[in-house]
Amino acid sequence: MKPQVSIVLPFKDAEATIMDSIQSVLEQSDQNWELRLIDDHSRDKSGDLIKKVVAADSRVFVHLNPGEGICDALNHGIEESTSSLIARMDADDLMRKNRIFEQSVFMRNNPGVGLVASKVSHIDEMPGGKARGYRLYVSWTNTIITTKDIMNNRFIESPFAHPSVMFQKQIIEKFGGYRKGNFPEDYELWLRWMHKGVVMKKLNQTLLDWRDHPDRLSRKDISYSKKYFQQTKACYLALWIEENLPPNTSLSAWGTGKVAKKQLNYLKEHGIRIAAFYDVDPRKIGNPLDHVIIKSNLEIPDKGKEFILVLVGNQGARLEIQSFLNSRGYEVGKDFLFLT
Repeated sequence: MKPQVSIVLPFKDAEATIMDSIQSVLEQSDQNWELRLIDDHSRDKSGDLIKKVVAADSRVFVHLNPGEGICDALNHGIEESTSSLIARMDADDLMRKNRIFEQSVFMRNNPGVGLVASKVSHIDEMPGGKARGYRLYVSWTNTIITTKDIMNNRFIESPFAHPSVMFQKQIIEKFGGYRKGNFPEDYELWLRWMHKGVVMKKLNQTLLDWRDHPDRLSRKDISYSKKYFQQTKACYLALWIEENLPPNTSLSAWGTGKVAKKQLNYLKEHGIRIAAFYDVDPRKIGNPLDHVIIKSNLEIPDKGKEFILVLVGNQGARLEIQSFLNSRGYEVGKDFLFLT
């Protein structure tokens, strides 16, 4: 019988955690799945450890990555999969027992949704309190639930923990899979698919325990640096502006700090120019930025006069800005967007 879900799990030198991850798959309440393990040329004992599992369970397969790196591994695993639903999993994380059941039921009952994720629990294995940034990120992403939330906040950060997603395989066939380059491969994929109109949602349930440790790929690979996140955001924001805003729309920016200035440079590379800058800091108001005088936020015009990009990284400040703009009749996604 054809499996209902194909679980794609790439691994590289994961002997310390991979068996726990596989065990969390084996213990799923819904057992109608196949597990595609893709060995990205491991040099430790990972390959030896999984041999017993492969031999004992006909639903578990192991493949050698024909290329190199996570993108090649993922694309190969998806290509080998036989289900119409793909569930992502990593070799250092743990599925909650009802994950496959909850997500697959949702996908079957909502055929118009292309991707569904879940909330995640943060497992802190970082020394010296270095996990604070990831804790804040997990806390934020767990508030981004609805399709509207995802669309309106997608230029802040990746709205999903990568190993928490399940998606329709046909989306890969329509819009392409993981791309290699100087960018976070999962975030680029989500932004590309959203740009193509793929509907995404998140279940309001915690279905994955997400492990944070020093050897995590997103902590080691330069492709996950702030620079490449910002460049990726600028690229897809430019496409969004071109398709969604009337020609000659006046663009303004709220925020003139270091993050904002860097993001402005990346926007310029895509032909985006800012006509007005706003800030709440009296020390900045009246000073020039990019040959434009910074104004007080109290000078923001009535709704419909311009579109505002909020270039502020602090979550608390973003909430205050949204409250202020809402009080002026501005709507997120229509009159302003967050970009960090």
